[in-house]
Amino acid sequence: MVGANLNDWLKRPPRLLCAVAIVWFAIVIIMFSDVGVPFSQWLLISFSSIGLAAGLVIRFFSTYIHGSHDQNGWIRQHWRWWIVASATVVLGFVLSATLPLLSLRVYLSARALRESPPVLSALSQADLYSQGRWVGLFHVTEFSQFGRELRFITNECGLVDNCGIVFSPDGPPPSRGEDSFSHLFGPWWHWYQSW
Repeated sequence: MVGANLNDWLKRPPRLLCAVAIVWFAIVIIMFSDVGVPFSQWLLISFSSIGLAAGLVIRFFSTYIHGSHDQNGWIRQHWRWWIVASATVVLGFVLSATLPLLSLRVYLSARALRESPPVLSALSQADLYSQGRWVGLFHVTEFSQFGRELRFITNECGLVDNCGIVFSPDGPPPSRGEDSFSHLFGPWWHWYQSW
């Protein structure tokens, strides 16, 4: 009876797995398009990513092995579902490890970020830090300006460090302390502020 139920379940398209992969992908897009991910959230996403990938592999090989005696093949019958689930997971892993999502988010927010200094400068640093302020698609918690260079801290990254964006129209931003920068596009830089 259990074997028959397992076979019936494996014959079905992996709809639930596909839905979970799409929700996971949306969460990855939102979290990894920001400048950094707090350690606790990174840990949660990492474990869920490993679980999702393992679930996909286990379900695929179980379906393949149990359906191998069927001439039509259970995988071939529902190949669209398998491609969507697999491509979603692979694309999520690739995009979370690269900067295109952040670059797109900065591109969409560039004008708002460039025009925000009068508003952000009028706020006290304590108020900005405690309440933050949405500028474009970023929640800014610290702001500083050095001539034409604008620096925005928007998120924690790692255990104790912060990350942000720098608008530096005069070339690479100078390091202050142990800061490091990754070029996004044009005058925009990803800023890793190390303590």
